[in-house]
Amino acid sequence: MYVDLTLKFISSCQNGLNVSWDKIADIVVIGFGAAGATAAITAHDLGSEVVILEKTDTGGGNTAASGGAFLCPSEPDNAADYILALSSGSMDEDIVKTFVHEASKNVEWIVKLGAKIEPRGGASYPSVKGASSMRAYRLQGVGPGGDRLWSFLKGKVEERGIKVYFKTAATELIQDVTREVIGVEARNPDGETRIEAKRAVILSCGGFEYDDNMKKEFLHGPSFFSMGSPANTGDGIRMAQKAGADLWHMGAVAAPLGHKFPEFDAAFPTRLAHQNIGDPLSFAFIYVDRHGQRFMNELGVDNHLLWLPFAYFDLERLEYTRIPAYIIFDEATRLRGPIVRNQNGYNRNLYTWSEDNSDEIARGWIASGATIDELAQRIGVSQRLLSTSIEAYNNGCKQRLDPFGRPTKTLQPIDSPPYYAIKIHSCLLNTQGGPKRNSKAQVMDPYGKPIGKLYSAGELGSLWGFLYQETGNLGECLAFGRIAGMNAATEHIRENDFAF
Repeated sequence: MYVDLTLKFISSCQNGLNVSWDKIADIVVIGFGAAGATAAITAHDLGSEVVILEKTDTGGGNTAASGGAFLCPSEPDNAADYILALSSGSMDEDIVKTFVHEASKNVEWIVKLGAKIEPRGGASYPSVKGASSMRAYRLQGVGPGGDRLWSFLKGKVEERGIKVYFKTAATELIQDVTREVIGVEARNPDGETRIEAKRAVILSCGGFEYDDNMKKEFLHGPSFFSMGSPANTGDGIRMAQKAGADLWHMGAVAAPLGHKFPEFDAAFPTRLAHQNIGDPLSFAFIYVDRHGQRFMNELGVDNHLLWLPFAYFDLERLEYTRIPAYIIFDEATRLRGPIVRNQNGYNRNLYTWSEDNSDEIARGWIASGATIDELAQRIGVSQRLLSTSIEAYNNGCKQRLDPFGRPTKTLQPIDSPPYYAIKIHSCLLNTQGGPKRNSKAQVMDPYGKPIGKLYSAGELGSLWGFLYQETGNLGECLAFGRIAGMNAATEHIRENDFAF
């Protein structure tokens, strides 16, 4: 049972370090999303006293803002071949094999907890060896999938009586003189507090989507917005660095396209894109750069990698000509429905996009023009380039042959005035980088040695170092959440080289 002491006590000398603690537990989990909940459930069920520290007042993080589907490979060995091919050498074979074998148990684990599931997707890259092993699932029910998954995991934590300290932001890992992690310093509305971790600390507090300095330092391009939780500000990375952790995959992201407005912290995911987002609203749209020139097959790139063509740097102009870019569409597309996905992203609980996009036109989020030239003038791009781009696209529709190679069935002309434009940006679902971990979920130092009693799970130091497999992060939250929880719970009965 968790012990909440009302008076401070002085811990006995731990490897030469005297520390005053406010609370004590076997395991302290930092961050309450899918990874933190899974780690806490696993450690608790193995007999550990667990507390969770969560900086927000609700928890959920990017899990609640996601689509809620998680990876569960059907054939682990083939899945390892597939994921190693995606890694381009950025992932160790040992951690990949550990991941796919544990992730293949995701369905079994969550069903055993009482969930009902349904199939949801497969390989993002069907031509890659091992793609047939990619299987994804989500919880049955109504409403956004991320909300369903999060509510289920949160409920299982509550059923177990695991204490969650909301509005409590971890600020520092406390180490003894041997650099072994022995506790956490945190801040809540009442001030600072220290929690002793008798067995281990698990970092599961997300990435750095809302830390502008980290994004400028590590990501390719001058601006990335985010669709996820504004609580993800890189706290776990800084704490791990101070504790001596190595970093990996800091430039890796999952970033589709979205719309950002100053009234909201998070971006809105666009519906005018192609892969991995279900049936498109319309095919009658194109992307143009900040000068009005079309530059790509809008339907030819995996949704999570759409940031790559937008990060193009023009060596003659010495500028990122596609940041921001614009989606151009017509009246027929406007009337088909909202151009954002109301069921996804952090803002879905804060704003509901109008069915015909009229409210957003009135707000000035969507620009309009009776003619193409008038639209170009409104958004400040070249009238000549914009007119040429749309004319060339429409001619390709007539000839059933697109200059950029769009599939014939998607060639719907933009010819129904008035015409519309909305700014489009690369927007993070999440960052993948953070403290490097090994196959036991231990956080590693720059010399390849584990930092004593420190573990991580989830997108904080994710294994996805290059190309991203859709549903892979939630699959990793469940798999490495269990690995971290199990190994943290057994710290007191095993040697440091215990193999999961």
